[in-house]
Amino acid sequence: MDNNEIEKTILEDFKIINNIDEKQEKIANLYIKKAIQTVLNLTNRNKFPKELMYVVLDMANDFYKVYFFGSNNDENSNNNNIIKSISEDDRKVDFVNASELYISSLLSSHIQDMLSTREKEINRYKLLYKNSVGVDDE
Repeated sequence: MDNNEIEKTILEDFKIINNIDEKQEKIANLYIKKAIQTVLNLTNRNKFPKELMYVVLDMANDFYKVYFFGSNNDENSNNNNIIKSISEDDRKVDFVNASELYISSLLSSHIQDMLSTREKEINRYKLLYKNSVGVDDE
């Protein structure tokens, strides 16, 4: 699987687990892309290890719970929700007009928090610097 296929697979799994709408899908996709790139950077790889797909899916689910529902499972959890209001009668959700920069900064800080809890798993896939050219990083 290439990185784009992995990204699509994670997004599809995320959509199934959380039954999300189009607006939430765009934010989830942004988060998944950013998390994948961060893992690639940390592991010194060009190709995302498919064994870490569940780590990014877990990170996306945690982000979804905290930033869409304001989960307070952790006393130090960030409560910067981007949902403005929810109406139960007609099931309407209003979002705060958050710029991409704001969302990106939320994602960056959340990714760093999530990576710190999954550091051991990710470090197993870290490649050391290679002098040889053309070595595949699978």
